[in-house]
Amino acid sequence: MFKKNINVLVVDDHSILREGLCEILKKEEGITVIGSCSNGQEAVDLVKNTKPDVILMDIEMPVMDGVTAARAIKQDFPDIEIIMLSMYDDDKNVFESIKAGATGYILKNVPREELIKCVRVASTGESLIDSSVARKLIDKFVYMSKESGKEEEEKCIVSKRELEVLKLVANGNSNIEISKKLFISDKTVKAHMRAIFKKLKVADRAQAVGEAMKMGLF
Repeated sequence: MFKKNINVLVVDDHSILREGLCEILKKEEGITVIGSCSNGQEAVDLVKNTKPDVILMDIEMPVMDGVTAARAIKQDFPDIEIIMLSMYDDDKNVFESIKAGATGYILKNVPREELIKCVRVASTGESLIDSSVARKLIDKFVYMSKESGKEEEEKCIVSKRELEVLKLVANGNSNIEISKKLFISDKTVKAHMRAIFKKLKVADRAQAVGEAMKMGLF
């Protein structure tokens, strides 16, 4: 279930794009733009007073880049969800964003409807990653798992059902979508996610997917 009132902070150094994002979001019921700024340092400063639910954060900005800002914000405010915005789906930006604690990573050419969906999904704490970006994550972590030489017993840390849930999460499915595909209740999906977080020793969905891929579970 999406939050009824979502407060959003928009961070982008391109004024036209920033204003455009604000206008799109302002037209959506249940979403309030509580501020906007042009660099990561301003975002870090603004967060202290505004406490947004979701931040739309550009990656490449002057003064302080988006990844550095995201890392600083998540350290002090772990409950704030951050969606990284980029023109490119290059490996470095994707992986650094996930490591910094970003909830999602989407490209700036994403359709309006998809942008709104990302904001609503992120507000619940669920990750939502652009499909092309998700493919890169899978390819990267499959490679990492082969290189790491993990012992086979480590791959049995989660149950078969939990692994099914994880794979659907990796493909960008929300809890509701997972429940429909696996014919289980939303409550059961949440229970599986809590168990997965505990077993993999992670705090959110993006980290769970990353850890699972790194361990060679997929």
